[in-house]
Amino acid sequence: MSTAGTLSGSCVAAYPQGTMVTLTADATIGAFTGWSGACSGTASCTLALTQVRNVGATFVVANRLLTTEVTGAGSGSVTSTPAGIACASTHGAVAGSCAAEYAEGTVVTLEAVASGGSFAGWSGACSGVGTCLVALSEARTVTARFDPPSFAVTVSASGGGSGAITSQAGLSPALACLSTAGASTARAAQRISRERS
Repeated sequence: MSTAGTLSGSCVAAYPQGTMVTLTADATIGAFTGWSGACSGTASCTLALTQVRNVGATFVVANRLLTTEVTGAGSGSVTSTPAGIACASTHGAVAGSCAAEYAEGTVVTLEAVASGGSFAGWSGACSGVGTCLVALSEARTVTARFDPPSFAVTVSASGGGSGAITSQAGLSPALACLSTAGASTARAAQRISRERS
């Protein structure tokens, strides 16, 4: 086995003259690209030991693609460690480096920082709202959502009559303010999300 060029395990063995030895190479990370020395190609290597034989095996690390998607009407950015991803969104307009390739097996840390609103969380290869750790055994996609800030709407009612003030259908949470006869004022607070101009 070889990891970054460092050998471990039993890599040298002696056999009686005339012994047929078959070697097989299996990649654990990346890909096996071929033999050198007494063998060639990528199939199993069979040797007749009429003399000392030296065989080399080449393993290469495959790259895996990590894609970051940013959604929501808010603003914020996603950055990676190791570097490669620096993806920003301004009210849904996405710019920057939102995808990068890393060596197979790399663990990439993604950080999301909101600007003016809030980070709503991860989906795809991560979940929750904390730091996202992605182990790249294959291509992965992570989505970050940023929500816009919220602003309060306060309704006041005055006069001696009664009435109701409501928000439009479909708005959540709904605003419903009632003014009862004899009461001087009635108030209801409603937080409505909107984009900053």
